Amino acid sequence: MKVSELNDGDELTYLSEPDGSVLECLEKGKTYKVETFNGSKIIRCNGIHDKYGHSNEHFLLDSSMINFDRFIQASGGWIGVDLDCTLAVYDGWKGPYHIGEPIPAMVERVKAWLAAGREVRIFTARVTERVTNRDGTPHDIVKVRQVIDEFCMAQFNRTLPITNIKTWDMMELWDDRCVQVRPNTGVSLADELEAIRNAEAPHKYPEK
Repeated sequence: MKVSELNDGDELTYLSEPDGSVLECLEKGKTYKVETFNGSKIIRCNGIHDKYGHSNEHFLLDSSMINFDRFIQASGGWIGVDLDCTLAVYDGWKGPYHIGEPIPAMVERVKAWLAAGREVRIFTARVTERVTNRDGTPHDIVKVRQVIDEFCMAQFNRTLPITNIKTWDMMELWDDRCVQVRPNTGVSLADELEAIRNAEAPHKYPEK
């Protein structure tokens, strides 16, 4: 999700605790409507003061991209979360029924999504239909799902849907192997960041 894709009337739910880096009006778990103000996307925070004591009536999304990952769209679609290397530590293949230790930062992010009423699915190749595992042993997909369910119960006190299929209503995918591409361009965000770094880098030789 990007600010440029938001429309007036879209709803965003704020996920984080106030920490002084954003306006105090942003309450964890509260949903805000997006609108356009002076050409920028904002959410209203009437009469609230920021950390510098300045009065603000809105939170400017366009200039606050560093904080935008604290929001999720409040309705529609599901969020996919990769298992190995994203939600759980992966330090080498140890069999189809071994799941590494949970990764705290990602666990807390998923908990916040669930608390906000979002649907989260475990997105993993472990549930691919196949005959054998990587080590040649028989692939028991029922048992694989069982160990993932047990992992989810231990972390979230509930099971989550498990899939390896991307559907039209998947809103986001969090995965260590993903490369995000700007829609309809074939250009990755990594390419754009590299171009920005090169443009901002000091010239090796000063201009005469």
